[in-house]
Amino acid sequence: MKKIKKVLVVVEDSNDVLREGIAIARDERCYVTVLKVLPEYDGNINLVGIRNIEDVLSSNSQKEFNNINEVADRENYFVKTRIEYGKIYEKILETIDEEKCDLVVLGVKKTKKFMGWFDNLLKGNPLDKIVSNAQCPVLFVRV
Repeated sequence: MKKIKKVLVVVEDSNDVLREGIAIARDERCYVTVLKVLPEYDGNINLVGIRNIEDVLSSNSQKEFNNINEVADRENYFVKTRIEYGKIYEKILETIDEEKCDLVVLGVKKTKKFMGWFDNLLKGNPLDKIVSNAQCPVLFVRV
């Protein structure tokens, strides 16, 4: 396996995956890019009662950015943070290519079902698209 120079850590609801990704990067002495993908707003703005949806979206992305950097500061590790809007698997694959990542660290939720996340992986889940199309290894962290 080639030397890991760049790790992409994809965060969702848990900071555990970010801490784990930073620990791997620290061990490998490499760079970390943290990716948070937010859904695009595609509804009718008149129906939501918000005058400026851009402000709301910007506010959400700023909160995510601050949260990521707080965790990185506590871990005493410098990270590059990217906040993207769109489909998560598309943005992950784009970021892998753009950042030339050597490893992707993704969090998967604990389930009570036997090998639940693996079952989902085999049923056309977005994780399947990521694993099948990523140009680097993908490491799953249970969160």
